[in-house]
Amino acid sequence: MELYVGGTAQGKLTYVLEKQNKNGNTITVADGESCTAEEIKKADIINHLHLFVKRWLEEGKPKEELLDAIKQADPKVILICDEVGAGVVPMKREERDWRETVGRLCCELAKEADRVERIICGIGVRVK
Repeated sequence: MELYVGGTAQGKLTYVLEKQNKNGNTITVADGESCTAEEIKKADIINHLHLFVKRWLEEGKPKEELLDAIKQADPKVILICDEVGAGVVPMKREERDWRETVGRLCCELAKEADRVERIICGIGVRVK
């Protein structure tokens, strides 16, 4: 598993696709904003992981099961997630809970990932 994080609109997906397309393979990208759990299991790349987490929580699913749901994906899956914990703390409890859940999930995923990179202005900086 690989994890790529960074701010909004920092070129994370483009960066990852450029790295992966060097082999000329067909790449399946699941968009966390709208994909199903089944699509996540089959995807090579899961983009917008933070939005998948948001939908998961909005559907009332237990956050304790979230890590297992993501781990059901291919062990070689590439995860792309916006950093959502910086900036002004939201007034709504749900928004604060979502940000905390995304942060804690990324910490757990980073522990297990073979590679972790932070993308800034389309440039990757390897963290692990």
